[in-house]
Amino acid sequence: MKRTKMAVFSEFRKANAYKTALCQAFKESGFCSYGPACRFAHGEQELRLPPQTHPKYKTQLCNKFALFGRCPYGPRCQFIHQRPNHSNHFFQNLDDVGRSQNSGKAGHPLQISSGEGTSIKKLVLYRSTLFMWC
Repeated sequence: MKRTKMAVFSEFRKANAYKTALCQAFKESGFCSYGPACRFAHGEQELRLPPQTHPKYKTQLCNKFALFGRCPYGPRCQFIHQRPNHSNHFFQNLDDVGRSQNSGKAGHPLQISSGEGTSIKKLVLYRSTLFMWC
């Protein structure tokens, strides 16, 4: 049976991630139901160095985190989690879209209309596209 690229990549990542993070159950209670078969480390003496990361690892902002303030992947996310109040360029890009569609005044709010200019449909499409990048 032929395996897909994703299946091979997933197996490779799992094998290379073995015991590279602490087991949360063991960390919190000192017990893990998986015992020695657990793929997480039970103490710092079992920790291994994580595999080499991709050169683009954490070089772009996480769109989910930027839009919603949280990301389902947490610290394992491949993208940067940065709070909006730390000069987040992601939100600046949304402002730029609004300015280009409106009067050109800095800080002018994005116009939502059913006629010319930026429509609600375009805004939703724009945000949906950004959401899919992460």
